[in-house]
Amino acid sequence: MAAEPNQTAERTRIPSGWIEPPAEFSLCPFWFWNDDLHEDELLRQIDDFQRHGVDAFVIHPRVGLPRSIAFLSDRWMALVRRVVEAARDRGMVVMLYDEAMYPSGSAGGLVVARDERFRCRGLALHSKGDVLPPGSHVLLEFQSPDDGQALWVVERPVDSCIRGVHYKDPDPPRLPNGGNPTEDEPPAADLLNPEAVDAFLDIVYGGYHSALGEHFGSTVRAIFTDEPDWLGRCREKDIQPGTREVLPHARRLAGEDPLPHLPALWFNDHPQARRWRTLWRRACSMRMEETYFARLRRWCDEHGIELTGHPARPDDMAALRFFHIPGQDVVWRRILPDHPSALEGSESTQAMVASSVMRHLGRRRNLNEYLGAYGRELSWEEMEWLGRWLVVRGANLLVPHAFYYSVRGPRADERPPDVGPNSPWWDRFADHALAMRRLCWLNTDSRDLAEVCVLANREGAPWRLAGELYRAQIPFCYLDADHLWQDAKLEDGVLTVGEMRFRAVLLDEDLPTDFLPDLGPLEAAGLLWRGPGDPIRFLRRRSVCGPPLDRTEPALRVRHLLRDGIEWWMLFNEERADLCLRWTQPGWSFLRPLENEAEPVPNDGALRLRGHELLMALRPAPGGNGRSRVTASRGSGR
Repeated sequence: MAAEPNQTAERTRIPSGWIEPPAEFSLCPFWFWNDDLHEDELLRQIDDFQRHGVDAFVIHPRVGLPRSIAFLSDRWMALVRRVVEAARDRGMVVMLYDEAMYPSGSAGGLVVARDERFRCRGLALHSKGDVLPPGSHVLLEFQSPDDGQALWVVERPVDSCIRGVHYKDPDPPRLPNGGNPTEDEPPAADLLNPEAVDAFLDIVYGGYHSALGEHFGSTVRAIFTDEPDWLGRCREKDIQPGTREVLPHARRLAGEDPLPHLPALWFNDHPQARRWRTLWRRACSMRMEETYFARLRRWCDEHGIELTGHPARPDDMAALRFFHIPGQDVVWRRILPDHPSALEGSESTQAMVASSVMRHLGRRRNLNEYLGAYGRELSWEEMEWLGRWLVVRGANLLVPHAFYYSVRGPRADERPPDVGPNSPWWDRFADHALAMRRLCWLNTDSRDLAEVCVLANREGAPWRLAGELYRAQIPFCYLDADHLWQDAKLEDGVLTVGEMRFRAVLLDEDLPTDFLPDLGPLEAAGLLWRGPGDPIRFLRRRSVCGPPLDRTEPALRVRHLLRDGIEWWMLFNEERADLCLRWTQPGWSFLRPLENEAEPVPNDGALRLRGHELLMALRPAPGGNGRSRVTASRGSGR
């Protein structure tokens, strides 16, 4: 039986930003420049993007480029400049990509070409007396716990590369199994060496600024650094990250000399092996933050452009602090609909990690690169689901991977699929682009009303506890425990971080406690819950609830926001089965992403969410102010 419409309730006024969101909220796909490039074709493609609702793109050098258009060459820069000028004339937004191809930091081998000392370095085990390569340093001699053999821990150059942008064969055929032809593998640089990183900045960032500086901060909004890794793509086995310069960080963390404990990186039976491995990786992260991320951030600050992209790990909150636009990526089918991966494992945390950093540090946007290497089995429905999965966790700048300049020969098989012009759904892509654009608008310049935070740190973001909150429709954020008292203050029994006010702080039993800050003030204020146990019961006692629904529903994900004087609940049925629920408060309306008018909630409160459907419940905010405190929408009897 159909729900009885509400004839008396007023429709909530829909803001103009929802109806026509500006270009800055557009999908911003990786645009693979992967063949012999021609100016007229580049311009034709950006016009095609606009006709399909896409007003932004990332210029991404990709394998398949001819050697006549080398990364950063005069020909490359001339084409980039022409496209940026065309984007300016069309009111589009451009991001630059800082590598050829990935991981970032090596400038397609140009860093090592500038100085051989800048080659990637790491720690290796050698038998005592081995002939070592030039530039090696013996850090420790010890006896193997397995057989008593005398061994060295050696810091030395390692055989590591990045993916290149040129095929070895200048015009390779498409392989019958859909594989990738052999491509260049430029040497990886040492990202723990500040001089190597300065060379990278000079070559890539400085090169782009020389060619495009007048467009920085306007048409060219940001530069994307992609999963920089301290070991690059290392081709040697049993290499550990780190250099001698990491030792002072490890010493400060441990309160003792770390050298005697380096064998723990290889031998499981070393006393406190887990602790020393955790400590060493933390020390490497701290070193890379100062040599790489901080340097890139400082350069971008000085040149009027925003730093974006993502670190190598999906739950690395500490590195994201250096990004103007913190980001992450969903690739290789690591997150799937109707599959445990949507809530389980470190990959499931990454969208919330990036959006949490945005909120706590006062950033305006957070980014997610998604759909990369999802394969030819990717469907329209799966693509739409993944976009919704991201926005309900707070993403507000979506970077589809990817639109291909060319699918000629083997290019079609390089980390497929093309999700844009060469896809089977391109004719109807504009609707998807508009829906995502509106949702990104909603997630920007709004106030997040979550009252719960889950502590995370450099060792990761807990996903089991997050899953309990998702299933109970409790909005939450992750909070970086490493910088807790730097970012937060405790006032009147509430933990305040930026504009967010937390009435509950959750510490999961899975989070390593070796490096946690003093949590005593939170405990004394009654805000802290420590696992194991039932966090939902603790939250109910503190009157922390979800949306006004008649019951909790494990498949439902929610987000609670204030924007433009309107209170919004974003509701996403993450699973395939339909949900039939009841909205228990009057005065609300429902709005779907492609609608321009909201419909008042029916008199009986009936709410049906089809499988994988997303909609908004909204009402004028109490006080009519986008910054007002909202408490009245909590559910009852839940």
